[in-house]
Amino acid sequence: MPAAFGAAHRASILDCSQNRTLNPGPYRVSAEAAALHRTLLVADGHADTMLWARYILAPSHEGHIDLPRLGDGNVGIQGFTVFSTVPRGINIDRNEDTTDLVRYIGMLQGWPCKTIGSPKQVALYQASRLRHFVDQSNGGLILPRTRGDFKRFLQQRQAGSHVVAALLGTEGAQPLEGDIRNLDELHAAGFRMMSPAHFTDTAVGGSAAGANKGGLTPLGREWVKQMEARGMLIDVSPLPPRCTT
Repeated sequence: MPAAFGAAHRASILDCSQNRTLNPGPYRVSAEAAALHRTLLVADGHADTMLWARYILAPSHEGHIDLPRLGDGNVGIQGFTVFSTVPRGINIDRNEDTTDLVRYIGMLQGWPCKTIGSPKQVALYQASRLRHFVDQSNGGLILPRTRGDFKRFLQQRQAGSHVVAALLGTEGAQPLEGDIRNLDELHAAGFRMMSPAHFTDTAVGGSAAGANKGGLTPLGREWVKQMEARGMLIDVSPLPPRCTT
């Protein structure tokens, strides 16, 4: 079996095992609900799609997201949120940051060697995958980088276009690798949203599912200033109370 085919086969098996649809369609809704839905600008702020070796520009039975299904669901804004590390035995109560399963997911899928052990490179690689899909989508998927870009997108939607805007973010500040200067590179790659932590505490702040569940660190307070200076969104959903007060 050729190496590339073997990696793709393993990736597909892994994707299907981790992203099952428990209640597959077709789904029935009333005519009134369908009519209301068509008037809405639907926004989904979270999807791990770029983690998986999946082609999202064609219909798929894997996972929950591809561009045709986003169109069918009238989704106008789709958040593609990257997580760059995940601990072994992940749970919602308490996680240490001493293990990482993302590196093994990357190895199985044939990611570049530079991603191994580097949360920043993992994030940048997933961002490059999203930009590739944007470039190949013939305008069906865009990656707004400025307020002007987003304003033009809204005008397109109001004019009847089904274009989908991608919002690129990171789940946790691990891609900073403890250095605030890395925020420049992440911003240049298209990231416009970041949370201080995901399932584990970081150098920026604590996680609701972390070991210490602390507040923002001194680096975290500087990070907030730098995020605001760049107009980037701060995702507070994974944070403990001490980090939001």
